[in-house]
Amino acid sequence: MYYRGINKFQYEAERGKLLPKGRHFVYYIKFGTFKFGETKFGKSDADSERKSLIGHQENSNVFKTSGVSFTPHYKRALYYAFHNNKFDEGYVIAVDRDRFIKYSITEFIVKEKATKYNFDVKFPEDDEVILVHKDDGELPKGIITDIFFVKRN
Repeated sequence: MYYRGINKFQYEAERGKLLPKGRHFVYYIKFGTFKFGETKFGKSDADSERKSLIGHQENSNVFKTSGVSFTPHYKRALYYAFHNNKFDEGYVIAVDRDRFIKYSITEFIVKEKATKYNFDVKFPEDDEVILVHKDDGELPKGIITDIFFVKRN
């Protein structure tokens, strides 16, 4: 089971859909000594996959990928639902890994990929997993098992 925390306003704006922020990278941005080129999650070579993972972790509002972040930890999902205590209400969406094959979802376990591609995990406490649909778009509702409305005490 993986969880995604999302604040109430974003959840309502997206009407409960699991939407990536982008379709794929189309940027040519210099990031330190690291250059981002055109890349898509799991669609071409290992360097593209590495760039997608690093960019998604670094700032997914800038480096918009076709991935959607999840965690295996419910408490970390709560943290994101309340957006570091900026919001009092939010949602935690639970998805079932056993449904990924049926719905053409690829999972990228960030810590495993960081070891493989030799990069640092930005938020190791998240144990982040990035989910990508085969068409690089919205994740199908069929992978969702539960949606919890949560309030901060």
